[in-house]
Amino acid sequence: MHDEKLKILLHDYFDDLLSVEEESNFQTQLMENRSLAIELGKLKELKRRLKNMPLSFEPPPKIIDNLTEKLLTLENSKVETKKTKIDKNLEKVRAKKKKKKSNRKTVLNVFIILIIFALGGAGGYYYYINQSPSFWRVVPIAGKFKIEGKTNSPKQISENQIFKLEENGKSDIYLKDNGMLHVIGKSEFKIINSNTDLSSIKFISGNLEYIPKPTSNKFQIVIDDLIITSENSKFRIYSDELGDSNLEILSNYLQIEFKKELYRFAHDYVVKIEADNVIRIPYSNKTTPGFIKLLSEYDYKKETKTLKKIIDNAKNNDALTLHFLLSKVSPAKRELIIEKLNKIIPLPYGVGKSDILILNQEMMNNWWDEIYTTIY
Repeated sequence: MHDEKLKILLHDYFDDLLSVEEESNFQTQLMENRSLAIELGKLKELKRRLKNMPLSFEPPPKIIDNLTEKLLTLENSKVETKKTKIDKNLEKVRAKKKKKKSNRKTVLNVFIILIIFALGGAGGYYYYINQSPSFWRVVPIAGKFKIEGKTNSPKQISENQIFKLEENGKSDIYLKDNGMLHVIGKSEFKIINSNTDLSSIKFISGNLEYIPKPTSNKFQIVIDDLIITSENSKFRIYSDELGDSNLEILSNYLQIEFKKELYRFAHDYVVKIEADNVIRIPYSNKTTPGFIKLLSEYDYKKETKTLKKIIDNAKNNDALTLHFLLSKVSPAKRELIIEKLNKIIPLPYGVGKSDILILNQEMMNNWWDEIYTTIY
């Protein structure tokens, strides 16, 4: 169906072995070649099925007994047919039959063993591809990098290893099945997980941009006790000289978990995370500098007059900022926010004001979803 070179490219693409340029060119071919895209789909389906197979398999005794009985019945029927032809060489014929029967039993045993090995082998293969070390491929663009203290070598990084990039460096790191990390300038992080279902790093410092594949799984960044989770969302994180981290969501939305509290932040929003894991009030990058200044003032002083200015000046793009503030103020001030937010994006059906006042998590999420789908 495809020439040998195209087949090799297909498997290299599936195994994430192509360079940036080769991968881009091959993705163009995928869009233009339907049969090639189907072949890629078959590879992914095969991988999914192998993944869902058990690691080992032992056929139930009943199946083995049934197979044995059927094969022996077949053998006995053949023996009965041959008995009608016994002549003077009866003893010799019986000896031959006895030998054949023994041979067939041997074949039967081998057949059963092969079945067991075949089924167990598939599980073994699955175990191998999922438990063997999974590497991320490093593609340097400029400057020097270090992996576990070794400069520019090797060009792959695995779990529990630390990656460091120098001041003027630039590098792309391809995460197996999950996308790419674009690293710029002096940066440092440690890989926690590098498997297909979940990739995660401990962020120490620097400037990283995560670019997911369309069908990628979860990618997480851990900062002390805080966990940032992306499910197919593009984002950038960078730290400043004070050790604070700034998070820019570039597509879809992110979830941040801290001390069992969950927050969601939509694309076009910026979140500042201070060194002591304090999440500051998020703001839209489409809002005004004056509104951002008000948020900063309230973050540090918590003055009611500043909060009222925030509520009065909030626009449609600031709806999710107001939603975040609901959980950060007292119930009395919460009413002021609900009143303003309800004018921008009305409460969805089934969600009452009383639910929001007590911060019912399910109802809060429903309103967040309504805001997100309406604005974006």
